[in-house]
Amino acid sequence: MARSARAGAPIDVQDRRRPGQLRRIARAYVRLWGLGDLAGIAELVVSELVTNAFLHGQGNVVRFRMRRDESCVRIEVGDGTPVTIPERQSVDVLAEDGRGLLLVAAYAHELCLTDDGTGVRCSLPIPSPDACGPQLPAG
Repeated sequence: MARSARAGAPIDVQDRRRPGQLRRIARAYVRLWGLGDLAGIAELVVSELVTNAFLHGQGNVVRFRMRRDESCVRIEVGDGTPVTIPERQSVDVLAEDGRGLLLVAAYAHELCLTDDGTGVRCSLPIPSPDACGPQLPAG
């Protein structure tokens, strides 16, 4: 999606809506795939990565991609310019921000750069049906 404000400029009202729009899209896809248990986590991860792309990215277009395979849901967000994953730092407990990537890393199986280095990719493991142990027989 194209930015409405110039990269590096303060985020305007329209761009502030983008994370919410993509959260809703992510939730819809996760539910469509029958993975409703992952919806909240997917929303959180998408929100954090998209917000970071709008806050810190230098490209004019922020791209979002989400797909699933048998073991995980993969999420990619980038802006077409080279990015780095910041080192994790300790966060002041009273700070209003700075926890986003810590949350993503806590839920994601991997958090890395895309193959072309212009975005961030993570994967959310799909819980196995027997993750809580064997099910009792019905009846």
